[in-house]
Amino acid sequence: MFVLASCLLLLLPTSCSQDMHGMPVRPKVFRNADELRMYLKALNEYFAIVGRPRYVRFL
Repeated sequence: MFVLASCLLLLLPTSCSQDMHGMPVRPKVFRNADELRMYLKALNEYFAIVGRPRYVRFL
């Protein structure tokens, strides 16, 4: 039981990080306003993650 639980805990971070593969794919034509809204939301989330400042301490 402990081995199963530890395996699940090890797989959890890898499965969560696979949600964001990269920039969302833009359809050639948006069929309705909801499709455009969902694309813009995904694009906003993508740039919110990619555009985060990286603080690196230089010596």
